[in-house]
Amino acid sequence: MYNISLCPVNRIGDLMAFIHTDWQKNHILSTNEMLMDFQHREYNPRDIYRFVIAVDDSDNIVACLGFIPINNTLFGAIWVKRKSCGVRGLGKQLFDFLEETWHPHAIISIGLGKGVVDTYRSMGYTTGTMNRYSMLKPQTNPLGYIHDIKQIQADELLAIAQHILPRATLPQKDWFYFFKRYIHHPFYKYQYYSVKGKAVMITRILESIGDDRALSLVDYHGDPMHLLGCAASFNLMMECNLARYIICYNVGIDPQIFNNAGFGLNGNDITPIHYEPYEKVNTELIYAYKICNDSYKHIRIFPSDGDQDRPSVVKGERDV
Repeated sequence: MYNISLCPVNRIGDLMAFIHTDWQKNHILSTNEMLMDFQHREYNPRDIYRFVIAVDDSDNIVACLGFIPINNTLFGAIWVKRKSCGVRGLGKQLFDFLEETWHPHAIISIGLGKGVVDTYRSMGYTTGTMNRYSMLKPQTNPLGYIHDIKQIQADELLAIAQHILPRATLPQKDWFYFFKRYIHHPFYKYQYYSVKGKAVMITRILESIGDDRALSLVDYHGDPMHLLGCAASFNLMMECNLARYIICYNVGIDPQIFNNAGFGLNGNDITPIHYEPYEKVNTELIYAYKICNDSYKHIRIFPSDGDQDRPSVVKGERDV
């Protein structure tokens, strides 16, 4: 018999130990409580951790499902069941509990292993591979107005985001999301940009131990049409940040818009996204989603919406 519930605060030590033993040894969410709190703790209205856990008769955690909400769209995180737990369907029960308890607009997972794709499909999810957009620093400057994209401070980011009307896509983002997710991140320092004064964009510098350096475009908020004609501005961003390329993973923005802005789609050039540790490969990011509210039909997602843009190792901790 198993009891399924949201993770109470007094069980966070047990949950982190479970992640260490049953998910990945020394995984950062098993060792760093600051990151765990930032990503998964909810203080109001409930003081809980945003994990669904299954507990056996001996009061041991035997399965968990982490999640990250963005205004009632839930992004799945660690989902694991103890190998010695022979109960079939327990993992699905965690998702069922989450959907019944939270009543979300949608549930989305990013960064899936190929081995679980069929499992998601059997639960009614649509699956796919995220579009990988990249722009290499050109030999000659592209034509265009270089000031279409302007680096801004945090207060300007919030001011612009506050006036962007919500779109009929999920997740629904607002200025407070950007305040919590990027401005107050405990480890990463993000860069903020305005796009023609009408949209906002978030980037982060990726730097390897060697000489590879890139810009990751981790989020965009506003009408994607504002990106049209911005190739020269993106090139200037690479020059200012000494970056070899810009990388962006997305689902929901028309690929023709990225193409017009100077990006190639799923190209053969090696443009790594994983720098902790550095992996000199083109990474495939598989996603799955299920829309639970009929008022919405479409998603527009970036890896940072879930747990894909977070540290794997914090300085001073053991690299695994």
